[in-house]
Amino acid sequence: MSRRTAWIRFRAGEFWDILSDLHIAGVTIFISTAYMDEAERCSRVGLMYQGEIIRQGAPAELRALVRGDLIAIVANDLAATETVIANWMACPKSKRTAIVCTFR
Repeated sequence: MSRRTAWIRFRAGEFWDILSDLHIAGVTIFISTAYMDEAERCSRVGLMYQGEIIRQGAPAELRALVRGDLIAIVANDLAATETVIANWMACPKSKRTAIVCTFR
């Protein structure tokens, strides 16, 4: 790919439509993402920790492994996010909560 074509920007919907068409055509696609909304578009997901795959399966199967509440936080302020999480974890209800943070 030339430098010029490397900078072509797709709308997010177009990009996922292209990937979907390739998948339907039988092409295996490997996607690396920290965004759960993107991972849920995939037929299989692998969760990695320190370079090792620790769980894999369909997105619904992995969601079913979470017992209790799942809170997804999208933030751009690390300090404020840490404060919110600390306050939540101080609540008795928080013992059954998994928190996923995405920073943009």
